[in-house]
This record gives sequence, C-alpha cells and structure tokens, in this order.
Amino acid sequence: MTFLFQKIPGRLILLILALASCAFLAACVPQEVAQPDKNVALLQDCKFKIQGAGVYLDARCAKISVPEDRSKNGGASINLNVVVYPAVNRNPQADPVFLLAGGPGEAATQSFPLMMDAFARIHQDRDLVMVDQRGTGDSHPLTCPVSEDSKNGDVNFDISFDESLEDIKTCREALDGDPRFYTTQAAIDDLEEVRQVLGYEQINLMGVSYGTRVALAYLRQYGQNVRTVTIDSVNPIDWELGPHNPANAQRALDLIFERCAAESDCHQAFPNIKEEFKQLLDRLDKEPVKVTMRHPVTAENIDITLDRKQLGFVLQILSYEPETAALIPLLLHSAYQDGSYNLLLAQALTSQQGLSSSISDGLYLSVLCAEDAPFYPAENPEEKNVYLINPAPQMSSICKAWNTPAVSAAFKQPVASDRPVLLLTGEADPITPPANALAAAQSLPNSLTVVAPGMGHAVFTRGCFPKIMADFINNGGTNGLDTSCVEKIKPQPFFVSFSGTQP
Repeated sequence: MTFLFQKIPGRLILLILALASCAFLAACVPQEVAQPDKNVALLQDCKFKIQGAGVYLDARCAKISVPEDRSKNGGASINLNVVVYPAVNRNPQADPVFLLAGGPGEAATQSFPLMMDAFARIHQDRDLVMVDQRGTGDSHPLTCPVSEDSKNGDVNFDISFDESLEDIKTCREALDGDPRFYTTQAAIDDLEEVRQVLGYEQINLMGVSYGTRVALAYLRQYGQNVRTVTIDSVNPIDWELGPHNPANAQRALDLIFERCAAESDCHQAFPNIKEEFKQLLDRLDKEPVKVTMRHPVTAENIDITLDRKQLGFVLQILSYEPETAALIPLLLHSAYQDGSYNLLLAQALTSQQGLSSSISDGLYLSVLCAEDAPFYPAENPEEKNVYLINPAPQMSSICKAWNTPAVSAAFKQPVASDRPVLLLTGEADPITPPANALAAAQSLPNSLTVVAPGMGHAVFTRGCFPKIMADFINNGGTNGLDTSCVEKIKPQPFFVSFSGTQP
C-alpha cells in the first residue's frame, strides 16, 4: 500500500495496516460504459494543489458522472475526480499514462503529485492522467466517521477485537454509498469510461501496489486499448492480501538483519541483533509493557500498552521504506538494552500518521472483503519463526460485519496478455515480494521483471527507475531496454547511533 485523505478511526487503522484470457472468463465480459457524447463533463483549466506541499500545478480537471451500479439504468450516480497534467511538448504523443494508486484506498490525485519528478521524462511527451478511484479522494469517498483519537492524531493500540467490529459496523451504516459497487471491477469500468470521454484511443498504465491489481484487471478486460503496462510492487489478481503477510514480513526483516551483518559498522554496533529481537518478542509475550510518551506529531501525552502483536505491526511499517528500515537495528537494540520503546513507537506513529490520512477505509474493506478474504485457505496453520501474527483468521468476522459479496472465482484467475509489461519490485519488500512479480510474469510473455537490491515497497522513484520507465514507455516494449543501472541502487546505510550512519 504505498505508500498519501480522510482520517481513519484509530481502531480501524490497526486492522487495515496489519492485513496489505477473456475468451473463457465470465469476469471479463465488458460492462456497458458511456459513450463520449453521453457525458457533458469536459476538461477545464485548473490550478491543482499538491497536498502537503503548498504548490499548485497548471492542469486540466473534470468531474465525470458514472453510475454507482452499472447493472441498473436510472440509478444513483457518482462523480469521478479526474485531473490531467498536460504534456510539456505542444505536440504530445496521443497515448497518455494513467497513474493508478495503491492501498486499496489511496487516491491518485493525492498520491502521485508529490512524486511527479519520477515522471518528468515521461511527462515531456505524454499527458499524465489521475483518476481518483471511486470511494477515494474526491470520487465519492467511502470514509468512516472520525473518532476522537484520530482527530488528536492518536492510535489506540490497546483495544479489543469486539471494539473494532463495532467501529466497522458503525462505519458501514454511516457510508454514503453501497460498498458492493466499490471494487476493482467497478474501478476498471470507470477507467474505461474516462478513456472514452477524454477521447484517448490507447493508454499506458502505471500502477503501484494495489494499483497493480487494477492495471492487470484493466489489461485483461480492455487490453485492446492498452499500449504498455508498468506495475510496481505487484499484487496479482490470483494472490490474496493477508495470509502471506507474516512470511513476507519475516523474509524482509531477515534480509534487513543479513544486510546489517554484512555492513561492518552495523555488525560491530549490533552483533547480536537477531537474538536481541527474539528476546524482545519473548518479553512481550510474557508481559506487555505500558509506555507513556509524547505523540511525535501532536506532542500530546499518550499511553500505549505494547505487546508482541503491536511490536510486529510497528516493525512491518518500518520495513516498507529503506529510510525507516535503516533505523530498525538501532531501535530494537535500544529497546532491548534499557526497555524503552518510546523511540520505536515514535517512528511507527509518525509513519502511521501519513498512512491513516491517505487511506479510504471503506474502499479498503470493500475490496479486501470482496476479492481477498473469501479466498483465504480454510485453515490458517500457525506459522513458526515469524514475528508477525497472521491477521487472516479475524477477517471472516470483519467481512461479515462489512457485508459485501465475494467476486467470482473467474475474476481471481491469473491475467494473460501479450501486451508489453514492465514489472518492478523491491528485494526486501515486506508485503509484495519479488515472487509476486515473477508469478504474474508467467502469463505475460512480453514482460520483464526488474528487482531493486535492498529496496522495500514501491521502487519507481528510486535511482534510475524513472529513466527505465520512460525508455520502456517511449519504446513501447522491453526489447533492448537497459536495466543494468539498477545494480547501482543502494539502500540507506544503517544508523549505528542517533547521530547518524557512522559510529
């Protein structure tokens, strides 16, 4: 979930962050979409604000009306928020790049503008199109009531599962929209309608994290309209978010520890970090600790009861980015030495603050409960030698409270296409590992998978990836694509003290 909208109730953010050939598929029957002359919404000049930066972009904006339920004529409609960042060149290429955000629950117009530098080469000759997925951003967001702790920037780690279920039921009842119609299928039908209304014949897709699922679903159903696909941190349609989390998180942490052992400064500072971490887990298994601290964002005094489950949640968050992963050995060692968890929790709360403000909780649950949870294995055997507790067993109760139907088994089939596809992945991604990209590539014969050494989740902004993406899209394929520069990408060196990366 990439990592950028509405505040999530403190109880729900823990649940949300703990989990993250059409010829024979019924799910690939095209839905009816509007023809260009049906929709009177036209792009108009606008000043588009980059949230969190105080900067405005000259753009073209529109609100495009679409049915909430496409199977019903004359039913309720919703507006899609569309922003087109026109190409620099006055005679641009005819095929734009559609940017698809992660989550599920992030809005494209809020996720991507802060990262526009990564698309500078592409933007010279192509429009960049951002459509807030229905249920996110300014496209009829499915947002839950804001709890008092969220208003104050707090996260309540010390809650019961029953309390979380009550929050979910309350949110479901308060929504201005029917969660049944806020799925990946609905999202790709919306994208197709936007493509038609804006008059583009072919488009390039660029999706990150959950946005890769949207890109793959669109490719399967509307592949004739696709020129290229770039997907980063791959979430294949036939893969479920949840049951794999513990193994993937542990794999990423093991890589972090191995890299620390291989760096002389880190190894010298923390020679026993794996054993220290194990003992920390054992301590919290036996007796949770109460931590009193100042919230790193609000400066309010807060009390947190920390147990093994919450420590796992904290580490998973910190593993997403190499900058925060570089702090893990130091933070764990400090907690082991003096029993103080304040600094560890401060880093996690800072990261959580950004995530909780970026995810539409209703859209997240609608997708997860329709496309992931119904396909979890019947049995969830206890995994050994993993630090993260599996969230999947709780999801049946959560999704029963959310009450959205499962997608068809046909929708969950792997996507097959001969269109050019570039798959990007971080070696130490704790949620969507390189194995996901390699699995998706099996049915994409015209594809190339590129792994970023030591990197975590979402790598398209790192090193030379912006150039690789631009070359791929400009060339319209992977033939002759030079990716050798990726080997020069290095993760952030480990902090060996709170003064920095050097002893």
